Amino acid sequence: FPLHRPLLSFQSNHLRATPSPNAFIAPSATVVGSVYINDHSAILYHATARGELNHVSIGAHTTISERATLVASAANEIDIGDYTTVGPGATLHGCAVGNKAIIGANSVIGEGAAVGDGAVVMDGAVVPPGTDVPGMELWAGSPAVFVRKVVEDEVYVAGKNAEKATAKWAHHAWEFLPHGNAHLEAEALAKDISK
Repeated sequence: FPLHRPLLSFQSNHLRATPSPNAFIAPSATVVGSVYINDHSAILYHATARGELNHVSIGAHTTISERATLVASAANEIDIGDYTTVGPGATLHGCAVGNKAIIGANSVIGEGAAVGDGAVVMDGAVVPPGTDVPGMELWAGSPAVFVRKVVEDEVYVAGKNAEKATAKWAHHAWEFLPHGNAHLEAEALAKDISK
């Protein structure tokens, strides 16, 4: 059986991941420590959410795409809103992201930064630590700067796309066994056999 466990406790089970029963965590994803995953959300293949030092909260109908990394720091939690998409390879450090926001592929959101509701951070952008990206704005570049206002129709489409994506991840969930403690039973059995 595979030895990778997507859900890992931290500090002798004091910090445990809390996924909603209908959230999807890909078998190759890693969720460590205090991570709350809300309804119909997904952490996709090879993505990582680390809540060893502080809490990570992922809203409903939110997708954390392939290879994305979320790291809460001792000073700042990670709080991601509902109907939000974090693109492939994006890295978020101790920051807040609002509802119906889009964080582009390979972008970086620095420590203590805040991305507002309906905001878009383009692919490859770097939002410096402590930066406030107001809601309904599109930012791009390294360092990221304001490009234009986001129109209401774009936010509506982003929310609908997030909802459709999370419905798709539900189909992925059917292909895998549920998360459980089978690894503990296997380890105990191995110890009994070796005696």
